[in-house]
Order: sequence, then C-alpha cells, then structure tokens
Amino acid sequence: MKALIRKGYITLLFSIVILGAMAQSVEYYYDASGNRVTRTIVALKSAQVADSVVTDSTNTQNQGLPKKNGSEGNFGSTPELYPNPTKGQLLLRLPEYQAGTGDELWLFDAKGALVKHIKTLSPELKIDLNRQPQGSYYLKAVIAGKPYEWKIIKE
Repeated sequence: MKALIRKGYITLLFSIVILGAMAQSVEYYYDASGNRVTRTIVALKSAQVADSVVTDSTNTQNQGLPKKNGSEGNFGSTPELYPNPTKGQLLLRLPEYQAGTGDELWLFDAKGALVKHIKTLSPELKIDLNRQPQGSYYLKAVIAGKPYEWKIIKE
C-alpha cells in the first residue's frame, strides 16, 4: 500500500514538472554579427502567471531586435565582428565610429589576462590573433559611448 502511494506521488510530481516546463517559451535575439544579445522567457497563457515576462539581458538597448529565424536583418549601426570562430585575423566594423570620441577596446584571454589594448580605432579595424594560442577570448569595447562585448573562439 505504501509503495502504491509513493508511486502516485512520484507520478504526480513528474506530471507537474512536465506541465510546468511546457508553460513557458524562450526567445533569443541576435545582433548582426550573430552574437546573442537577449534571452527572453515568456510564460504562456496556460500558466497561472500568464502576463509575466522575464528578460535576461544586460543591454536594454537591444529590445525589439528581430529574432534569429534564418535571415539576418540590416541593423545599420551595430558593430560587426567576423569571422568568429577565427584562425587568426578578425575584422571589426564600427558604423558608429567618430574620431576623437575616446573609443577603446580590450582583448582578454580566457583567464582574464589583458592580451591587447587598442586606443586608436577606425571604421574598420583588423585584430591579429595569429600569435595567440587557440582558445576563448573576450573582446570588450566602448564605441560612441556604448559598451560592447564579444566572445571570440580562436581555432
């Protein structure tokens, strides 16, 4: 009898977990370079919290960006970094670049050590990683007063 009750509780718990997982939707938003900028969790109407939306984003400027659906939009003023992953040479396009605004970028390795610091930027900047070992790198930039971050994979 106890085994039957225990089995019933386990079945009920499993059903609640499954139904709860199906009561939300996750949407991702990407910039022109393919970097994910926003993750939004939307509770569906079948859930009791139908009107709640949880957004995981540190950059609120990206609200309203199109979802990644196989076609890239024309974002115009968004910096682009490619190719990523790279074998050594990266190109950073800065549509919002204005000379003399104090734009800078910092390249860090996976341990957080500074690899490069560039103060003088241009509308198209080549970043050479040929002398760096394979692995993950983080590029942080301030362009036209706005902060940007990218994760870079060197193959």
